[in-house]
Amino acid sequence: MFTAIRWTRRSHGALAAVLAGAAVFLGACGGGSSDSGTTAGNAQSGNAGGSSAQGRSTQGNGILTIAVTSPVATLNPALLNANPSYLWMDELAYDSLIRYEQDGSYRPGLATKFGYVGSGNEKFELTLRPDVKFADGTPVDAAAVAASLQYAFKTGTSGPVRAPNFRTAKATGPRSVLISCSGPCPALPLLLSQSGNVGSIISPAGLRDKKALASRSFGAGPYVLNTKETVGGDHYTYDANPGYWNKSGVHYKRVVVRIVSGSNARIAALKSGQADIIDYVPLQQAKTVTTGGLKILPEPSGVVGVLLRDRTGRRSEGDPPGSIYAPQLANPLVRKALSYAIDRKTLTSSFGYGYVTPSDQWTSPSAGGYDPSLEGRYAYDPKKAKALLAQAGYPNGFTLKVLSQKTNGNDSWQLAINQYWEAIGVKVQLKDTPDLTTFFANAPIYPVVDNQYGAGSLTYAVEVYDYYSRGGWTNGYVPDPKITKMIAQASAAPAEEAQQIYLDINRYAVENAFNIGIGQLSYLFAYNSSKVVVPMCPKPSGVGKSVNCAPILTDVKAPE
Repeated sequence: MFTAIRWTRRSHGALAAVLAGAAVFLGACGGGSSDSGTTAGNAQSGNAGGSSAQGRSTQGNGILTIAVTSPVATLNPALLNANPSYLWMDELAYDSLIRYEQDGSYRPGLATKFGYVGSGNEKFELTLRPDVKFADGTPVDAAAVAASLQYAFKTGTSGPVRAPNFRTAKATGPRSVLISCSGPCPALPLLLSQSGNVGSIISPAGLRDKKALASRSFGAGPYVLNTKETVGGDHYTYDANPGYWNKSGVHYKRVVVRIVSGSNARIAALKSGQADIIDYVPLQQAKTVTTGGLKILPEPSGVVGVLLRDRTGRRSEGDPPGSIYAPQLANPLVRKALSYAIDRKTLTSSFGYGYVTPSDQWTSPSAGGYDPSLEGRYAYDPKKAKALLAQAGYPNGFTLKVLSQKTNGNDSWQLAINQYWEAIGVKVQLKDTPDLTTFFANAPIYPVVDNQYGAGSLTYAVEVYDYYSRGGWTNGYVPDPKITKMIAQASAAPAEEAQQIYLDINRYAVENAFNIGIGQLSYLFAYNSSKVVVPMCPKPSGVGKSVNCAPILTDVKAPE
């Protein structure tokens, strides 16, 4: 009998995570607690009851080996970005306060009860699970949790970006913590889960020696880094934590994470049995993997498209030095013309290899802002595109500066898009960066950026900040005032009310062509089905409902 592997991933540092064929994959590493949760008013809570901690331990089932593409610069969970290659290692050693489930619900983790109190989403209370200890034996009490949160919110990668209004995290009792913000902090449930770096609680010993956080583990997770069996940049060995509170959540004596940068080498490792799971399978190589008991896990949680970021076309206070402007993009007719000019069906058929479907939206169904009624809004119509350009005052077209990147072949999509634009008279001056470092260094100053974005376990509340707010996803350009107002309204609203506002934001963004969606992308992972069974990502239960479509490691279970 085989049980399931569920995937999740952590939502964000500063939002810079690369998946196979993706420039950014923001998501969460959410886990499955067996605890139930209830909702009362504006607060979410759950009563864990300790039942899962009493479950049968499956420790002793050997070694699980994972081959990932990206070397990690630090093991400090607060400083990790959203790359799943990093976050899997994080989730092995660190436990989170909240679990973001695959169905989009939030369940107890280290906290048994949690939720906003009062109005405006400015205060958030947590009640901690009793009698839990870090791997070093010290208690996971309110003082330790508050100190960890204070550190991650103030100096981490996710906290300052995702909750800029955060003010304090204070222990209000031995097992109670209150988070206070100076304004709305709508992303707290996600940030405190495996989907946000803030949720990984660091022990007092780790906070005392922050330099050691880079190469050692100081968590309360199911595994502990074995430094003697680890070679930084090559492989990381984690041994089962005998003191982990949820005994049924530890399925292996040891988990080894190997860094294998080349996709051919990762696939070879899976085929030879040197790896049980691999990440980032390129779309064009997927069919070469499905032999014997090897299977592909498509996670339909990404978007392919183009960001039209400069929507004013003029310099404004606070712009990054060297910002490039595209005054033509201030006219919505021009933005719509660029969208009508693209043949999405041909593009996704040519470059998607069966894992990308045409889409006009810059969000995935998993995030909660997606609306199927908006599809087909910009059906391929080059004649209409030319007419719109002429109506906007550009009958002979214009020149547009675009940023792209070679990583995982992202520029292939943009090179094809350039041909469609040039067919309607828009000439492209392309800056094609060789790597992500160069790409992200240039992204804040370019008016047009091609991108493959992995929503993963992100909610639309996070996506709108990333792509429609100043400062989101290294965006230095002035945002649209109407969207800014709607984001503020949603940030302070109860969940159901906010959900409708986010749908309105997406509709407004699509109707005004603020970004150009090309296709819905499935990120590909591969696994040995003789060792694990992988459930498909569930479909959202309705329009505006989110699901967690990103990989999760701690629910990988060995055969019984």
